[in-house]
Amino acid sequence: MNPIQRLARNSAAPIAAQLINKVVDLGFTLVVLRSLGDTGNGEFAFAVTVWLYAKTFSDYGLGVLTTRDVAQDRTLANEYLGLTTILRLILWLITLPLIAGFTFTYRTFFDLTTASTLAILLLTLSIVPDSYSDAANAIFNAFERMELPAALTLVKNLLKVVIGLTLLAAGWGPAGLAMTALLTNIITAGLFVWLLRRLGVRAVWTLPGERARQLLRDASPLFLNTLLAGLFFRVDIFVLKPARGDAEVGIYEAAYKFLNLALIIPQYFTLALFPHLARLAAARDAAFAATYGLALKLLLILALPLCVATTFLAPDLMYLLGGVEFLPDAGVALRILIWFLPFSYVNGLVQYVLIAAGQQRALFPAFLTTAAFNIVANLIFTPFYGFRAASFITIGSELILLVPFLLLVRRRIGPLPPIGIALRPALAALIMGAAAWAIQRLLGGPAVALAPWIAVVGGGAVYLAVLIWSGGLGATERRLALRLLGRAA
Repeated sequence: MNPIQRLARNSAAPIAAQLINKVVDLGFTLVVLRSLGDTGNGEFAFAVTVWLYAKTFSDYGLGVLTTRDVAQDRTLANEYLGLTTILRLILWLITLPLIAGFTFTYRTFFDLTTASTLAILLLTLSIVPDSYSDAANAIFNAFERMELPAALTLVKNLLKVVIGLTLLAAGWGPAGLAMTALLTNIITAGLFVWLLRRLGVRAVWTLPGERARQLLRDASPLFLNTLLAGLFFRVDIFVLKPARGDAEVGIYEAAYKFLNLALIIPQYFTLALFPHLARLAAARDAAFAATYGLALKLLLILALPLCVATTFLAPDLMYLLGGVEFLPDAGVALRILIWFLPFSYVNGLVQYVLIAAGQQRALFPAFLTTAAFNIVANLIFTPFYGFRAASFITIGSELILLVPFLLLVRRRIGPLPPIGIALRPALAALIMGAAAWAIQRLLGGPAVALAPWIAVVGGGAVYLAVLIWSGGLGATERRLALRLLGRAA
């Protein structure tokens, strides 16, 4: 395979698997939201946010570091598999008293429910088997064999649905969903052992020594960056719960269930591209800048029409997902939050570009500044304006992060891609929005059931036409398609 075909395989397989998973998840979420309601969903969402921070600490950036290092030298695979699993478990043990103290504080002073407390306990335990799975997944990413873990996610998701529905029917509520995560993670870890043997990789179990200390030193900036990214991305939950209650947390979190679907494609596309970027950066290949410039363009071409479409369809999407109990507020939250997407797509790719070039330490000030803004802004505005403030602050945080990221690329790597890669899709998206609004008005406005959907389809056709007319899709993309098909460009 040429690099384009390899990238297509390694991004298409996980994306296809995740899209299938999300179809399954959609049905599962329909049951979960109606079973838990906005309050129960808020209780579970709070527990998941606590788990997210514990998981970030136990991973410590080791996944990204393993992928980069093993992509450059595959002989490290056996050693990294065993050592990074052990390090994750040690770091997990360190988090336990912190989680216990945090949970006790919120239970004593901020009305943390028993359901949330049990969910936190079970989700924290689920990190143990997941430590091996995360180490194994990083090895597969480095070997550019992402289709195998992608297939495993399908199995894991089906297990989640079967176990989760059973426990919900038994009345376990949020704790049942957390128990589901624990059981599926145990089974998944066992399946990863089998898959790694097919890949010819076996963990070498050694006590942490100098190599472990070196790994932690190299991974520490990645960990800090991920932790700070988590702070500005989900700290709003910790402010929203005591100030506005579990019900508003549940409404806000319901909008994120759709956003998680929208984040699948850039997440796996960037992850599939990362090993190739790491090799280009190590070889100081001139194609490095051209590769990430084209990737940025493709991500923006995807993100902007998705924002426009969601703006029109948000109430319908949230009604389908959660029912009338979540309207109109969840629709409002989604209409605001969706506009963080283009900035998130760009920031996610640029972050990996800088890491591939060995500039992960330079990211820390950017994340620190953004996290500080997000925390202060949420503390000031979210108690008074609720999820609306939290949504706008999320967009603002991505914008603040974008500026230092682009400055770092210019200073540490080279000239930025031409501004045309963003202007042409932005122009096409603007015209798409105007066309969709006009179509919707002609059909009688949003009160007519199918009017928003017809408007989005018509606007999407206009977007594609404007993009081609303006040169947003041109010779470069045709050459890319030819390489994907294995023909000479």
